[in-house]
Amino acid sequence: MAVPEENFFGDTPNWRSQQMIALWRRFTLDQRAEKLAQLFDAGRELMIAGIKLREPGIPEIIARTRLSQLLQESYKRKT
Repeated sequence: MAVPEENFFGDTPNWRSQQMIALWRRFTLDQRAEKLAQLFDAGRELMIAGIKLREPGIPEIIARTRLSQLLQESYKRKT
């Protein structure tokens, strides 16, 4: 019986994870950096959208300030 390869993406089928890893390996360093920046930006926008859902009508600048505060609190707990 074959031993399954490690799946780094727990919410993705193993065969798809292997495709994603193969694709990632073909990227240049610049492409990897660009993809990581895009993922970071997408995560930030998702967190801001969550803040706006919890506080309807909140101005953009206040939502971004709240996000900054949440991140700072999170970093403090980790250190």
